[in-house]
Amino acid sequence: MYDKIATIVPLAHLDELRYDDYLMALAHAAQTRDYMDFYKARAGEGRYVILDNSAVELGKPMDFATYLGLAMEMGASEIVLPDHFQDAKRTKAVAFVCLCCVSCLIPHAL
Repeated sequence: MYDKIATIVPLAHLDELRYDDYLMALAHAAQTRDYMDFYKARAGEGRYVILDNSAVELGKPMDFATYLGLAMEMGASEIVLPDHFQDAKRTKAVAFVCLCCVSCLIPHAL
């Protein structure tokens, strides 16, 4: 058994990850075409792509509908639920709402 590492790199260095099998993308960066296209291509090749919600980078969670749309367009294998940095109560509340949302869209998601 081994641990997997998903490296987050700036747009200028994405090509260095071209052959990685386990990747993590940032939602706010996925709003740019080159970044989205790179990760969409990796997902299309069967690579495991995690889409992070960019809550730390943005200072708050991205609108969930926008975030979910990016994940679907990208073909992400997994998403990180929205969270509030160092605020467990708010994180639990937003996670519950998002889980309910996803379970309505994809009944087998839970």
